Amino acid sequence: MTEDGRAGTERFEIDSEVISLSDKRLKNIDLSPLISCTSLRILDLLKNHLQNVDLSPLSICVSLHTLNLRWNQLQSVDLSPLSSCTGLQALDLWSNKLQSVDLSPLSSCIGLQALFLSSNQFQSVDLSPLVGAPNLSLVVDDKVMLTAHESLRNRKGLPQWFEDLRKRIQWL
Repeated sequence: MTEDGRAGTERFEIDSEVISLSDKRLKNIDLSPLISCTSLRILDLLKNHLQNVDLSPLSICVSLHTLNLRWNQLQSVDLSPLSSCTGLQALDLWSNKLQSVDLSPLSSCIGLQALFLSSNQFQSVDLSPLVGAPNLSLVVDDKVMLTAHESLRNRKGLPQWFEDLRKRIQWL
């Protein structure tokens, strides 16, 4: 908080496996101190007022398994830094203002078990990068068009979650 009581940019120095900054009314956050936090497993930024967040410091957090950005005001998010977080199991982007998201950085996260995308402003979501995650539980609004690359249409051995959504998929 700033001296006048308004939510400002949260800065922190911490070496921990779990960082929870939920419900702090944060509008901005500087994650650069996480560069030295290689053992971080859970980052919880639930229920703040974040409009954007630079996830690049998380690229060093190879132990990260849960990232919670639910109930913020994110208009965009670059997931590229998460490509090095191969142990990522849960990513929660529920209830933001996202209009699009590139899920391709998650293709290396084969242990991904939960991806929450509901209550955003998506028109469509490309599921193709996620087919390597066999145990994924995907939560996305029914009105969102799901897409996938044509090369996956007749591919055998796709995960069951993908097969369950096949009727909703528009092939690209």
